[in-house]
Amino acid sequence: MKDQVQLSEQTTSKPTHQQPKPITKLKESDGSFFAIFKFATKTQVLLMILGTLGGICEGAGMPLFSLFFGDIPNELNPEATNGTGGTDMVKAASRIALKFVYVGIGQLVAGYVGYSCWMSIGETIGIEIRRRYFKSLLHQEIAFYDSINPNELSGKISEECFNIQAGIGEKVVTFFQSMSMLVTGLIIGFIKGWQLALVLSAFMPVMGVAGAVFVLTMQKLTKINNEAYSRAGAVSEEVLNAIRTVVSLTGQVKETKRYDKILNENSGPIKKYSILTGVTVGFIVLALYGVYALGFFVGSVFIDQGTYNPSTDGPYNAGSVLTVFTAIMMASFTPTLATPCVKAFAIAKANAAKAFQIIERKSNISIEDPRGLKPTSIEGNIKFRDVVFAYPLKQERIILNGVSFDIRRNEKTAFVGESGCGKTTCMQLIERFYDIENGNGSVTLDGNELKDLNLKWMRENIGYVGQEPVLFATTIKENLMMAKEDATEAEVWDALKKANAADFVQGLPQKLNTFVGNNGTQLSGGQKQRLAIARAILKNPTILLLDEATSALDRKNEMEIQKTLDEISEGRTTIVIAHRLSTIINADHIIVFDQGKVVEEGRHAEL
Repeated sequence: MKDQVQLSEQTTSKPTHQQPKPITKLKESDGSFFAIFKFATKTQVLLMILGTLGGICEGAGMPLFSLFFGDIPNELNPEATNGTGGTDMVKAASRIALKFVYVGIGQLVAGYVGYSCWMSIGETIGIEIRRRYFKSLLHQEIAFYDSINPNELSGKISEECFNIQAGIGEKVVTFFQSMSMLVTGLIIGFIKGWQLALVLSAFMPVMGVAGAVFVLTMQKLTKINNEAYSRAGAVSEEVLNAIRTVVSLTGQVKETKRYDKILNENSGPIKKYSILTGVTVGFIVLALYGVYALGFFVGSVFIDQGTYNPSTDGPYNAGSVLTVFTAIMMASFTPTLATPCVKAFAIAKANAAKAFQIIERKSNISIEDPRGLKPTSIEGNIKFRDVVFAYPLKQERIILNGVSFDIRRNEKTAFVGESGCGKTTCMQLIERFYDIENGNGSVTLDGNELKDLNLKWMRENIGYVGQEPVLFATTIKENLMMAKEDATEAEVWDALKKANAADFVQGLPQKLNTFVGNNGTQLSGGQKQRLAIARAILKNPTILLLDEATSALDRKNEMEIQKTLDEISEGRTTIVIAHRLSTIINADHIIVFDQGKVVEEGRHAEL
């Protein structure tokens, strides 16, 4: 009696509500390009070093050709042979040709090492980031998905990881190659003729500025495109997943227009940045041809005037001019080669920051958390005490307002009431999809707060069947074995028999190996629901949650499945959300909800 009085006082006391803490939001962060390599192994670090050295050697090899080009006018000049004829000229040409061959072989080896190493690194690290990205998404709490559009996630993973991989593959070795070409070209040019090299270098800042503007405009253009394509991808995935509904409503034209509208939203900014990109590319090409014009003109002036060249301790000649010109030209190509690389790095950095925000985000309710109680047995007594709850994204709307009730072990408890009164919310709190904030009541299982229990252990003891059965695009057997990975084929058939699904599965050509289609589209609604029930039965849970589990069945199957559910409910705690009277007649305990409160309790005959 004392306990009843205490319970009555708790139930009638005025509830207090603390605002639930919002879910952890993702923070904008620029991140670091080098953070992309945080998952690299020691072997991959070694490959990075080898690949970088290969790229540097390959880049340095290009300006070396300028030395041989400079030898051509001098060595192949008839006057250089002192009148001995063409034999010496052929020998000189052979020596120069061999130098070209040797450098070419060196570049072949360096290029192979550089590109093979970095492309391998980009592929392996890209796969690792994809794996961690997907794993982290699967382990986030349900509230996280309330704040985003899940249809965009598959596109985000694909797009962001592709951009990351593109920025850490061949673009890295190309960047080192171009930087090595720049440094080597400038060194050779200034050593072989610093006056001419200084004049030719005047155009390089112009090319550098134009290249920087090109990178910024392309980065902005890519961001605008990615945002538009992400939204459009979400629409296309939504429409294609519901293609039967779209076709039945003759909504093809409407959905096409909606898709086109999203794609065309950013057409104005895209045109503007595209024009700016074209202008910057034009300036780069203009500066490049300016180097050609200036180099030949100034070089001819130096030769004509006999300008002193410290490198040869004599006047400029055709060979020195050609060497300096070619070396500086090689260096001038650097902006053209490096600009796309820098752009790829910037995009990879931005996408890595987004991906790592997800990868490093700690779920507020983590299935991987090893902490928590793991009782040796579970009875199934569940108690709600003064529970006040509002969903994190709708904190102003209280769903449960001081709810208290007991769910006794081995009994069938039914939740009834109008839509939105809190029935499904109670089930979600039992599953720990959401947590109650301190001071807003408690939910206990066998006397232990749900927060104090190990989440993985707890969910292994709870089976759930919802109104809308969810099947994955795989076989019937694999769908069922998601509940119990080590289940034998006999156990699978036994679960199907208990769910009244064995007959129709036996009638299928491939039986258990039948492919069910995307979300079970190859099966009827009733067949999908029976498979979902069989999956819950295979799990053999101590606590069974049924959210209108027979809603997709016809009258005959509903009666048969309801009988089955009554049978499998024996010996376990069962909670049923019901809208039909027929599903709760045999309930041991009925709880009536109204506007977030419990207004009545008892058996069917009592109510």
